[in-house]
Amino acid sequence: MLRLHLEPGSSLDRSLQAVSRHLGKILEEGVREGYIRVWAYPRVESIIAGGVLSAISSSIGVRPLYKVSVFPPSQIDTPTIILGYSNPDYKATQVNSTLLSLSPEASAPPPPGAVYVTGEGSVAGILGLLLHEQKNAYSRRELLLLLLSASYYGGYVEKTGRFHGLDRAFYEALSAKTPEIDVVNTLKVYNPDKTGLCDAISMTIDPYYPSLTGDPDACKSLLRANELEDLSDRIVSSLSEKELEKAALTILSHIQGIVKGRLEASDYIGSIVLYRSIGVDARLLANSIVHFLDSLGDPAIVQSIVYDPETLIQALTRSHVASASDFADYVENTRLVKAKLHSWLRGYMVGDPHGHSPLLLWRALKLKGLVEAEPLIIDRNGKNCVSALQVEEAKGYGEARKLVSVKAAREDGLWLCVEENA
Repeated sequence: MLRLHLEPGSSLDRSLQAVSRHLGKILEEGVREGYIRVWAYPRVESIIAGGVLSAISSSIGVRPLYKVSVFPPSQIDTPTIILGYSNPDYKATQVNSTLLSLSPEASAPPPPGAVYVTGEGSVAGILGLLLHEQKNAYSRRELLLLLLSASYYGGYVEKTGRFHGLDRAFYEALSAKTPEIDVVNTLKVYNPDKTGLCDAISMTIDPYYPSLTGDPDACKSLLRANELEDLSDRIVSSLSEKELEKAALTILSHIQGIVKGRLEASDYIGSIVLYRSIGVDARLLANSIVHFLDSLGDPAIVQSIVYDPETLIQALTRSHVASASDFADYVENTRLVKAKLHSWLRGYMVGDPHGHSPLLLWRALKLKGLVEAEPLIIDRNGKNCVSALQVEEAKGYGEARKLVSVKAAREDGLWLCVEENA
């Protein structure tokens, strides 16, 4: 049994080696038994990390038993990796095989056969460092890039794009050995290195640009009215510092006149990590995964991506970008009705999101000043449901588990639902 807390510094390499040995042991046992169980807590970074581990398991001939749930498995009777479950508390009688837990916190001592790992970083960032440490087939470039994108949802990346803690260590280790990773400081738009300014703004869903997302002509009219028309079709990353300043000031002033509340420059300006090898930026990749993961309420999409990243990354990002106009139409026209479904569950009743992510919709509505921390409540086949991913971001780490624990809702994939007559 072993409990390790990872943090940047001189002892990090030694700690990573210890955890990597245990990860290798679990994979070896999986080869002998034929399968490995991978469970993830319903947060974006943990789900993607679980998908990556599933792909690694398959690559060595081990069948992954992958599941996403607010609760970890009650019995450990096969080689198991659990991701994102705060304070695992297994007793010796519950653990009859090897167990690895990566989580934000772990206060209880692990039983024999278990290793609890916490750290100053996201689950995705910690796993990325572990796989990078392996220096073998486990550290496929595409899988590491997926983990770096997932870290944007792990709480260790500022709105400005700056990485912290172990996520920063992972980013630095990966970028040092992956020269096609680059960074640009600019407006937060999708693919700023290959898209003109107004087209980039119009296809960007997160952050949402009120009256501009989904409508490139509105952006061009705005710039024309401010004598900046010559910037409309310029590749965003090619703008000089002075040109960027003029464009940003015009765009942010326009948005500030529309939204309720005060904007911060970091809402729309920051550093963006570019993956030149696969032709997308890190935030676009993360948001494209969330778009499908959250709108479908099914983690299976992640397993599809990790098994064929070269094909599906391009398809997912194209589809996400193509939805910008419909997304904007929903944000601008949806009717919000405050509702209380349970003493623990209240939020905003909204109409059918038409295949959009409740989490990304909530971010857009919040930026406009129309909602606060309460989740969006959606009618799904006679049941009032909220997105577990959105609850986790809006209310805080572990809130989805609390809702199920107090019987305010039950799990239905990545949805948390209450019967209509509850």
